[in-house]
Amino acid sequence: MSYPIEALDFQKDFPEFSRLFKVIYDGKEPCRSMYEWLFVKNVFNREGHFLHVAKDGAKVVASDCLLPVPVIINGNQYNAAWSIRTMTDPEYQRRGIFRALTNHNIEAARRQGIDLILGFANNNSYPGYVKFGWEVLFERTASYRPLNLEKALTKKLRLPGLAKLANEGYRRYDHRKLQANSHRHTGWFRFTNSTQAPPETDSLWAKMHNFAPIMVARHHKYCDWRYNQRPNHKYKFITAYQGAEPAGLLIWRMLKNGSALLVDYVGPRSKDLIVALANQALIQARNNGANLMLESTGPYFRAELKTLGFRDLGRPLQNNHFIALRLNEKLDSKILGSEENWFFSYGDSEFDLDAGF
Repeated sequence: MSYPIEALDFQKDFPEFSRLFKVIYDGKEPCRSMYEWLFVKNVFNREGHFLHVAKDGAKVVASDCLLPVPVIINGNQYNAAWSIRTMTDPEYQRRGIFRALTNHNIEAARRQGIDLILGFANNNSYPGYVKFGWEVLFERTASYRPLNLEKALTKKLRLPGLAKLANEGYRRYDHRKLQANSHRHTGWFRFTNSTQAPPETDSLWAKMHNFAPIMVARHHKYCDWRYNQRPNHKYKFITAYQGAEPAGLLIWRMLKNGSALLVDYVGPRSKDLIVALANQALIQARNNGANLMLESTGPYFRAELKTLGFRDLGRPLQNNHFIALRLNEKLDSKILGSEENWFFSYGDSEFDLDAGF
């Protein structure tokens, strides 16, 4: 039996897409405005959007989605796309729908000049991607910075009163340490806060070209669409200045679970600058009641963030296998396969697009 594949019609098919989403994600409801922003309003679309679905009559039984985005590899710009929201209704698995959908999107990507498809797969799904010719580049890791230890101490000590007292001591000590770090950088940088990616993003992106061999193009066009235009989310932007000149931009936000997330960075590779901006984000997150801050930037921030108390998460991320499908044979798999060559962030992938966030 064949299952027709077509671009999702948001007017007609979104209720069925929502049904499939809730089946896969334990009843979570997808936000229609977010998916319209992701696909219909994506500023890097060329010929329509890449949210394709397979249907059994009017029923949406599977989906495969690509988000086009420009990527810089060794100074050259390529057209890439993130693969997200690959879903198949459990009642329709093992019928070849997954392969048919991915092949359909791959061919659509080729026609629109996409050079590289990127994604993050879990332990269950990545063998299927490998079977269909994808490469597993490496496993992505994350780190976190505690800001409130009461819950962890209560679990360890089993004495809520003592845990609360110990946490208050930790919080006072941590506050003094963060403030001392802030004063240490006062002579180097001044900081401004905003709720929109600032126009200076373009000049900061120009300073970032030698930051890493491979990274998404973080110009204002990208940041305006990715952060300013995203519905139902409030990002926080910290810009560091040296005199009147913008030096770097850090993006973070609060999560629904009371944690905070370091989302993205635009600027040169400078240890002092990165530490100063991250410290400002920690102070603001703490003042907003965050119990910890999460980050997943790969090796480029890890050493700097460890000086601020970040530590390895200690468990793999849900979708920790970084996978790629090269549509342009000129791209070198050895370059792509080294984590040391990549700078990515939560803003680059589906982690920050998850319904639970």
